[in-house]
Amino acid sequence: MKAKIQRNEIAALLGVIALLIISQWRLWIKRDLMVTHDSVLWYGIFAYFADCLHNGFLPLWNPYMNCGEPFFLNIPILRLWDPFTLLLVFTGKIAGISLFTLYHYDLLSRFIIFICGCYFFFRYISKYRISGFIGLAAISFSSLSASYLRQHGFIL
Repeated sequence: MKAKIQRNEIAALLGVIALLIISQWRLWIKRDLMVTHDSVLWYGIFAYFADCLHNGFLPLWNPYMNCGEPFFLNIPILRLWDPFTLLLVFTGKIAGISLFTLYHYDLLSRFIIFICGCYFFFRYISKYRISGFIGLAAISFSSLSASYLRQHGFIL
C-alpha cells in the first residue's frame, strides 16, 4: 500500500512538472524566444562564460561589466559553476544548440528544480501529502514565479 501511495505521489509530481514544461510550448515547439531587460544582462554573462569554455579557458576576468572586473566577483555569476549548467553548456556544444536556447533551458530547469524543492520542503514539514501539493501549486502559480518567468521571457 505504501509503495502505491509513493508511486501516485511521484506520478502527480511528474504530471505537474510536465504541465509546466508543456505550458512553455513556444520555447520547445515554435522556438519563439523573447528578450527582456533581465535576459539581456544575464544572457550576455552566460554567453561569455559558454564561449570561454568552448574555447578552452576559464573566464577569470570579465571585460564587459563595470569597465572590467573579476568574473566571479559578482555572487549571482557563481551559479554558472552549477554542475547542471556546466553539463548543459558542454552538451549544447556537442549537439550544436544555440546559446540563447541553452540559456532558456537553463533558466527553465532552474525553475523546475526550485518548485520541486518547494514541494519536498512542504512535504517534509507537513503532516499530510496534500499540503505538499497545495504548496507546490501556490508557489508554481504565484506572482513570484510569474515575475521570474516574465522577466526572463517565458511568458508575456
